[in-house]
Amino acid sequence: MKYIKVRVQKPSKGIVYARRMGLPTMIYPDGYSDLTFEQAGYVEKDGITYVLGSVKDNDSGLPKVMESSDVTELTKAEAIVFSEENEKRIERITDEAKIRRLEIKAKYQKPLTKDEKKALDPNDPTPGIELGKILADKF
Repeated sequence: MKYIKVRVQKPSKGIVYARRMGLPTMIYPDGYSDLTFEQAGYVEKDGITYVLGSVKDNDSGLPKVMESSDVTELTKAEAIVFSEENEKRIERITDEAKIRRLEIKAKYQKPLTKDEKKALDPNDPTPGIELGKILADKF
């Protein structure tokens, strides 16, 4: 697996995915659409937009892409560090009904059970609130 960082112009309409050979292919206007990413996403750093992703070593589009000065090959560790430093994990509600009930209990100052407190902890696997994943979690 190769990990690459590609400097790109951020598309005005967001990320567009196409399905090719059952894998998501990220398409952007700079002519890199021949690449099939295993995992990929946009990462912003210092006002510059990058696509950070993993590509199979034998990807047919890789040799052409690696010729560009906008492409940097990274080690897995470097890709993880880049992702960790430039992406944010966002809290998501995974059980809205439970969170609403807890909200009502809090409004009436009712004590929460141990399981209810776990549901509010984004680092606990109990359904309620969880932290979203960033690319570093997927590599």
